[in-house]
Amino acid sequence: MNRVVGKKTGRRIPLDPAALLGRGSEGKVFRLGESECVKVLDHAPGAGDAARLASLIALSRKLPGFTWPTEVVSDPSTGEDVGFLMPFAPGETLESLLDARATRSIPLETKVLLAFRIAGAVASAHAHRGPRLVLGDVLKSGNVVIDGENATFVDAAAVSLFGYRDAGGDVRDAVSTLTTPGYVPKEVLENPGVIPSEASDRYALAVLLFELLFGRAPHDVRPCPAAVSLEPDDAVRRGICPRFVQHPEFDPPTYDPVDPPSEVDQLFHAAFVSTLRPSAHDWCRAIEMWLEALGRKERPRRRRRTPRWLRRLDPVSVFFVLVVVLAYALKFAWEAYAAPKPPPPAPSRPVGPPLFRELFDETTSFGHAPPERRGVRVAHPGQARRRGARELRAASPRRVRRGALPRRHAAAREFVCRRLPLPGDHLRGGARSLRRPRHARPKGGGRWPR
Repeated sequence: MNRVVGKKTGRRIPLDPAALLGRGSEGKVFRLGESECVKVLDHAPGAGDAARLASLIALSRKLPGFTWPTEVVSDPSTGEDVGFLMPFAPGETLESLLDARATRSIPLETKVLLAFRIAGAVASAHAHRGPRLVLGDVLKSGNVVIDGENATFVDAAAVSLFGYRDAGGDVRDAVSTLTTPGYVPKEVLENPGVIPSEASDRYALAVLLFELLFGRAPHDVRPCPAAVSLEPDDAVRRGICPRFVQHPEFDPPTYDPVDPPSEVDQLFHAAFVSTLRPSAHDWCRAIEMWLEALGRKERPRRRRRTPRWLRRLDPVSVFFVLVVVLAYALKFAWEAYAAPKPPPPAPSRPVGPPLFRELFDETTSFGHAPPERRGVRVAHPGQARRRGARELRAASPRRVRRGALPRRHAAAREFVCRRLPLPGDHLRGGARSLRRPRHARPKGGGRWPR
């Protein structure tokens, strides 16, 4: 097989033998460009591995510090799944640095910072609230790639996953039985059938941090006849740890010149001598204090979690609801736009008192031109007031036209200009107040005008 196809994107990926990065117990890893690589498994994944890989692909957006799978690849000739894509981590593995005795040249501050970031990545994986993660065989020097001050765990698909759901919705567990000598605690070696747990991860994390800081494994001894056939797992079973426990047969090897604080040294002692091992959070707190003492302070990056109600929503259902709401909104907008507009209201007189032009226009009783023919009877002011008391109250008497009354009523006209009609005048004799009193004389003497 010289080519694979991305199952999601359909991209054709050639497998060049010159791009082979390495071969492990599960398959081969080929490099693709500068940012990706593909792992081709020796054995095709089973029916339950598809859901497991889908769960691991979702972790790539949640847990940084690991090269989680990003896409499943298949064989174009058979259509079967044969591996997966994952990000490429540039740098050198810690295992190669240990073999070359190159950890001694790493500055102390860089070592402590790398240890802090490794412990922070493991702490975030253990604190994951979805399917429970047990890193297992991921925690080893061959899977830690160091690039300057950055450390990344590669081949993260070898984790054990507990409580994930398959395509049918059933809850399942995927247990990885892969182990590496020297990273397995004593209780697991004595009980090979035990299920991987966080306790075994704590021991492997302590071994990994010890190798990074001191340049040797905690169970390594100085070369001697008794150490010729000593295997790492045998040393763990026998409890050999020369830095913390003296053995008459073995001497401690040469470590890198590192003088850790007492808090960090006590955590190493608890991890290798007792069964009450420190967690990844305990390592983060102790190493952070060490960084502060060295003059560098870096806090773990905390990602803001999405609210639980939002994590439980189905994206398909949310998309369907949004489409329905948008369709109804467009429907109502179109109905409002296409609806026939009501005709404008017919012009009519507004409600309220009469306007000025209505009172004194020619169409009203006050606006009629005065009669010019002799003998036409003109309405007396009292009669006009009795017929239209409301019009007289609203009208200004100063605007009464001069020709609306005969000449003989000039005095009455002057009185109208001085006094407005009052309510109840029709009960007191009508226009009696406008009549000329017989016993009175006009002001200033003389006769009343005729």
